[in-house]
Formats: sequence, C-alpha cells, structure tokens
Amino acid sequence: MLGYTTRRLLVVAPTVLGVVTVVFLLLHAMPGDPVDAMLGESATVADRAELRRHLGLDRPLLTQYAEFLGGLAKGDLGTSIHGGRSVSALIAAQYPATLGLALAAVAVALAIALPLGLLAAARPYGPVDRASLAAGLLGAAVPNFWLGPMLIIVFAVKLGWLPVSGIGGPAHYVLPAVTLCVSPAATRGSAHERDAGHGKAQTRRPSGHPGR
Repeated sequence: MLGYTTRRLLVVAPTVLGVVTVVFLLLHAMPGDPVDAMLGESATVADRAELRRHLGLDRPLLTQYAEFLGGLAKGDLGTSIHGGRSVSALIAAQYPATLGLALAAVAVALAIALPLGLLAAARPYGPVDRASLAAGLLGAAVPNFWLGPMLIIVFAVKLGWLPVSGIGGPAHYVLPAVTLCVSPAATRGSAHERDAGHGKAQTRRPSGHPGR
C-alpha cells in the first residue's frame, strides 16, 4: 500500500507542476495589464512603475516563476488585483459553501444512483433496467452548463419554487446540487448495476444457472 501511494504521488507531482506552469504562462500571455486594471488608464507613469515594482512585475519572468512556486509551497497564492485582498483568504471565505455544495451533490447522486442501480440489476432487461439505462445515457450527455440555467428558468423563474442564487437554507442547495449530481448519478448508477449484476451472476454459476 505504501509503495502504491508513493508511486501515485510521484505521478501526481509532475502533473501538478505542469498545470501550475501552464497557468503561470497563460496568465502572462493574456492580453491586458494588471496595473491598468488596478489603477485605471488615468494613472501616472510614476504610479504605474511603483505598483509594478510592488507586484514584482518588473522582474525577469524566471524570477517571477520561482517566487510564484515559492509562494505556492508556503500556501501564499498572492494578492487579488480586485480589492487587494489575499487570494488564500478569498478562497477560504468561500470554502464552507463549496464544501456544503459538494457534499449535497454527492448525497443526492448516491441517493439516486444506488437504489436505481440495484433495482435495475435485480431484474435485468426489465422496465427499470431499460429506464435507468436511458436515464443514464441522457444524464451523461446533458452538459451542466446547459442544465443549470434550464433548471433556474423552470423552477426558480417560472414556478418560483426555489431561489435563483445566494447562500442560505437548504433550498439554496437544491438546484446547484441537482445540476452537479446528474452526470455522476448516471455514471454511478450504471456502475452499481454492473457490479450487482456481476455478483448475481457469480452466485448463480456455482448453482448451475447460466450467467447474464
């Protein structure tokens, strides 16, 4: 187990480094100047130079990259150009809502996928099996960026049953959780069906029954 974990970490490390490097280069390749975004176009040349020096943008690219990696190693993600707040603090402030939404989506996905997969595996090629297969294909094919707005239009705007956005009670988690759980529920339902069907076939074969 320790060897497997070590091998996985050795694979993950260069992947993470590659992603971090690509993000760093893309940020520098994007059009626009963060100094202009923070000070505006009416700022003086001296103010621009001072802010550029303060942000370290006047240093060579390799030096900026090394400082960027050093900050990441210490958990320092830098300062946001909007408001001047720490990026780590901004992420930490939104983390509870993100964690709650993720847990809600996982709970809804399992609540749908587990019983549906078991019912479908109990009667192979039956109505529930075929319906779950069709629902699984549809759920896996529908993109979240389309499903989310459609749910908002129907259940929040048209019917007024649920809030459009915001953080509050359980009602605020329903639409985002359903949007996030549709594809995982479809995948997990098919997986549970295959596993249950495989186990059922394994118990039938020793008794002389043909497998599925």
